[in-house]
Amino acid sequence: MAHGKIDEIQYYAGVINSPDAGSFTEGRYIQQGRLGARQFTDDVSFVAHGVYNITPALTLGASLMYGASTAQTQSQPGDATGNESNAKITMFMAETHLSYKENGFDIQALATYANLGGDVTQLRLDIGEDLSESVNGQYLTIGYDILTAFNTTHKIYLVGEVERLDMDATAVTQYVDNNRFYEYTAGLAYFPDPKIVIKADYGVKDYASEATLADENALTVSAGFIF
Repeated sequence: MAHGKIDEIQYYAGVINSPDAGSFTEGRYIQQGRLGARQFTDDVSFVAHGVYNITPALTLGASLMYGASTAQTQSQPGDATGNESNAKITMFMAETHLSYKENGFDIQALATYANLGGDVTQLRLDIGEDLSESVNGQYLTIGYDILTAFNTTHKIYLVGEVERLDMDATAVTQYVDNNRFYEYTAGLAYFPDPKIVIKADYGVKDYASEATLADENALTVSAGFIF
């Protein structure tokens, strides 16, 4: 892994183990193919990430990954996975993001795109999954600290977020709209300490018009901390 800084640009680039193509699933894309520390593979991917500090409050960044993957036949030496596919695929993923933090505002925006190439049709048949070649998504989160005008280390953010996700941009799955939705979230986030947060939010997941899944509504209360 190489990393460094050129003026206001921070970057890193390197090579990682590729995800296991035999574990890719409909609607989850390559997520289930992630390999643990004890896994092994001959497939590798190139990754790169860069962030440009436009101002102390405003940053612009981007990341990409490109690599090859096959279905693993063993998770560890002598431990068979049951995969028998010989399909070889390529993977490309890219994202760009923007962050603004000043005057009580915390604004985050991100857009991402991914594409599978190579023997995708054969991989679908071998693993029995309707994998889309292409996916994309975007989100925008806006938070405002209502205590910003007060002399306190506590923070209470009003937060709103809208997310759009298309996990089947090439329309190959049986129920395409089950993999396309918007999600809207509104809530509060209280920080009694910079490393501790207590959150309450209400979210609505709005599936596309032809989906067989019902729209979802959820109220969530949670707490978290950073070591």
